[in-house]
Amino acid sequence: GEEPGADSLEGSEAEEIQAPPSADEVRAAQHTIARWGRRKLSRKKLAERVGTLDASVGTRAAALQASRGISRATVQPLLVVPNVLPAAVAEAALTVLRAVPEATWQVATASTDIGEHAEGSGTAAHRFAGCARDDAAALEPIFAALEGLIAQPVVLQCGRYERGDFIEPHDDMAFVQANGVEHSRDIAIVLHLTPDWCLDDGGTFVDHAGKVARSPVFNSLVAFRVPRLHEVTPVIGRAARFSIYGWFLAPGKLYELSCVDGQKQKGKRKRTA
Repeated sequence: GEEPGADSLEGSEAEEIQAPPSADEVRAAQHTIARWGRRKLSRKKLAERVGTLDASVGTRAAALQASRGISRATVQPLLVVPNVLPAAVAEAALTVLRAVPEATWQVATASTDIGEHAEGSGTAAHRFAGCARDDAAALEPIFAALEGLIAQPVVLQCGRYERGDFIEPHDDMAFVQANGVEHSRDIAIVLHLTPDWCLDDGGTFVDHAGKVARSPVFNSLVAFRVPRLHEVTPVIGRAARFSIYGWFLAPGKLYELSCVDGQKQKGKRKRTA
């Protein structure tokens, strides 16, 4: 079937900026998420919808070959799972994210991430706001369900892109300390949580490896094996683009950090054009 969000070109319904949710709306949303999280079948149903994540995103050898331009035939399609959460739970998650205090959102740019460059993070030019998992405690049942998709350490957080926010082409390769052991980013996941969005709003996920651009379809999960060259184009519309995103980790250094810098990627494309 047609991939959700891959070719939506109609005008956006997300132009109007919504007022922050009321305290009653936030409490109701928190209750909805907590109740879902208490149900034993919730994680099982989510896992069934996603399937075998490790197998669905292809092998690292294939990802590395595609990243280095060795073989286009090795490019694995993005894993895209629509309606990954019950609709009411996804709506509740959006309400919680919209209610996160402004001071809690930390704006990330290449300059703020400078200390992480040696380990691969933050080397591509970017601007967006992040919210740590601990600062969005009401979403913990959702974090925990995503965490349970595969038996590997995971780093998860929330993201918010507003007008002008972006991240230039990058491949997600980076090293992370987990429980005192060096790990590599292994599988990237993004749960999109903004409704009524289309390509005209910007904030498009451009998958350079698969040569496809997708709008961030509400309640869809996108996953891929690292490395994979992709970007998020500048947001044009007035609405904020929310998500939960992160990486499953694997122990050791699984690749060389040779092409993580966005400027290097740009140069590489120019030389091969």
